[in-house]
Amino acid sequence: MEYGLEKYGDSQAEREPTDIKLGLAVSNLANHLNPGFEIPSNLTSMVALAAYNQMGVELELEGDLDFSAVSTRFRLHRPPFIGVHQPVKAIDALSEDMHLRSYSSDRIRQAMIMAERLRADYFTVHLQTVDRDWADLQARQAQIKASWEVFDEQISFYNRTDLSIPILVENLEYPKYPATPEEIGEVVSHLLASDLLSTGVVLDIGHLWRSRDLMTEAGLINSGDNLSYEDYLQSTIDSYGGQVKVVHYTGCRGFQTHLLPELNLPPEQPINDPDLLIHPNNEYNFRQIGDLLFRFASQQTLPPYLVNEAFGNPYTAVIQNNHDIFETFWPIK
Repeated sequence: MEYGLEKYGDSQAEREPTDIKLGLAVSNLANHLNPGFEIPSNLTSMVALAAYNQMGVELELEGDLDFSAVSTRFRLHRPPFIGVHQPVKAIDALSEDMHLRSYSSDRIRQAMIMAERLRADYFTVHLQTVDRDWADLQARQAQIKASWEVFDEQISFYNRTDLSIPILVENLEYPKYPATPEEIGEVVSHLLASDLLSTGVVLDIGHLWRSRDLMTEAGLINSGDNLSYEDYLQSTIDSYGGQVKVVHYTGCRGFQTHLLPELNLPPEQPINDPDLLIHPNNEYNFRQIGDLLFRFASQQTLPPYLVNEAFGNPYTAVIQNNHDIFETFWPIK
């Protein structure tokens, strides 16, 4: 078998055809967990592994890497979709340190160019990468304004260099922005008013979940606090579903938001440990969440890409997890 690859999960030929595409997040930070599939050096093998399992990839490279060396590596085995995530480690485009600010902007632009050369299906942007003032809401508003100014500078670069990849903005954990459904709505409005031909949002369900606990810790009231997390997520999707182009899904527990989604947790099993559940309506049950996501995706003319962001696990484990998830939720019962 080419590249010595092993196929994880049951035969795709036995499944009903669907436009719903699952994928996984890959990063050089996970190289130590993935011997033989390190990136960028073994990116060809990594992509072949994903393509052989009919899964997409969202690529995130951190550190001082030669992005130009990556752009030729997807030619033999192209997966069902390719996403590129901007770097986030040691990135702060809002820093008062002008050297760090310039470095951060340059790195994000390099990643945009890499995505264009890869003919990526989308590019994921974080409006903020560093937590600042939790209590000072006025300072947070100033940071939000500055974030949009930096974003608009990046879009000016995008237009000047004739890039065409869809630019998607991801929701983040409070106090980063956007953190709530209302703030996602603000992002949608800004994007629709921008000079971008193709845009939308990446809905990270773990970030949306964790933000409720963080806002409760900070003594803030979030709209929909009286809803269960599943209803809160459903309400968010109902409001902005047409603009959701990618969904990041994970398992969540306590402060951890990038676990493998747990399919064996019985729906009736509550989390009674108060240290793991701060918000009273914030229990995380992936059996219910996964069903919600697949129903949402199946109802879209162009279903969003579903990306498993379970960092800290070998890619083979994430791929097997994706196969299990697909078999659990598809076809829609």
